[in-house]
Amino acid sequence: MKEEFLQLTVLSSEVVKASMHEEAQISVSCSASELPKYNFTLLLQRKQQDLGHIGHIVFDKKRPLVLALANLNPTSFDEFFDLVRFSPPRNPSIYLKIKDIQALLDMSERSDGDLPKINIHDIGWRFPLT
Repeated sequence: MKEEFLQLTVLSSEVVKASMHEEAQISVSCSASELPKYNFTLLLQRKQQDLGHIGHIVFDKKRPLVLALANLNPTSFDEFFDLVRFSPPRNPSIYLKIKDIQALLDMSERSDGDLPKINIHDIGWRFPLT
């Protein structure tokens, strides 16, 4: 199975807690060089994910928005949270592992009908220290 990475450049991040009854999420606003016309939001939530994909990417049908949702195990969520609490000297990068980057690019050009979800199989990041 061929897997490729969608590289996202982090523009800003924030912790979101919609209710006292819900777990906090990390919302990351990003840009993707492969999708320059789109605003990209990645929502990360703390959730143990043992089987299958860890999240998905969805295109908004009416606006140039892309939403990605990914589950991180508690250790990775806490590690990511500790990193985004500080302002790095340059923009960090996040890498979403997907099966077919070309399918994602083709989907970004469609404006008709239901757009399928693109599964996220893994996530990685690069945060500058100095």
